[in-house]
Amino acid sequence: MIDLNRSREIFLKIYPSERLANKVEYYIGRHKGKVKFFLMFCQKNRWEVTLKQRPMMKLSLIYAFLPTVWDRYKEKNIPENIFWDTMTDIKIWIDDHRARTDEDGVYELHWLMHHMNLNIFKVGRLQYQKFIWYFKTTYDKNGVKIGIGDKFINMHIPRGAKLDYDECVKSLDMAKEFFAKYFPDFPNNKYACHSWLLYSGNKNFMPEGSNILKFASLYDIIEENEDPESAYLWLYGKKFKNSELIKNRKETGSYGHIDELPQKSSLQKSTIDFIKNGGIFGEALGVIIK
Repeated sequence: MIDLNRSREIFLKIYPSERLANKVEYYIGRHKGKVKFFLMFCQKNRWEVTLKQRPMMKLSLIYAFLPTVWDRYKEKNIPENIFWDTMTDIKIWIDDHRARTDEDGVYELHWLMHHMNLNIFKVGRLQYQKFIWYFKTTYDKNGVKIGIGDKFINMHIPRGAKLDYDECVKSLDMAKEFFAKYFPDFPNNKYACHSWLLYSGNKNFMPEGSNILKFASLYDIIEENEDPESAYLWLYGKKFKNSELIKNRKETGSYGHIDELPQKSSLQKSTIDFIKNGGIFGEALGVIIK
């Protein structure tokens, strides 16, 4: 059963737009059979079945499923503030979809489904995801080993706030207590992050003592690779394939597309010369044993 009254109450606290709530409910009314069909899979945490649907269908499924997520939080006695903080990602990706397409809906259901399944939680500044190690590189130091198939906590950096070092440290402390209390079957001492933010080459264009470099210093880096695609996407909001960018660098000495890159933030501006001079962007895998 779809409880639109409860869905609306929860949704409007996440995304306070009566217009969008009305539009989603109208869409659900017109596609009720299809929404109910997909919700049967969502109830079984089988959101992957829905990933090829249109953005408005994806948003409608999230909207209709919110009461179930709320109830699952309550069943595990997870604090309400964790629920609301975690669900802010819904607003982020609704806004992102509108900025990119000028349409309502959400595309990133392959990401948000983990929030619906109680696999990702925002605890303080950072997000934490229950995960299984799939990286080829094995971590094995000081008696702690993480290899393929092992449980660990995958860390993410949500948009929308300053990456303050002290807040990140505080978040890690909170996460350790959170997982010990609410998910005792998961190790609360093994954390990892796979991101362009951790790449050691960032020191070549970021100022010493920057928040990003301080954040990266929290990790024991165990793997690095060239990855301009991630940097272009997160620094500039521009999507190009690694294969094209790396080919450009090898043939011309630069990743290219300079004229298409916005220069609004100080970081965006400082990075332009780095790109022009053949600078290399990358990604890194880092581990924290806490």
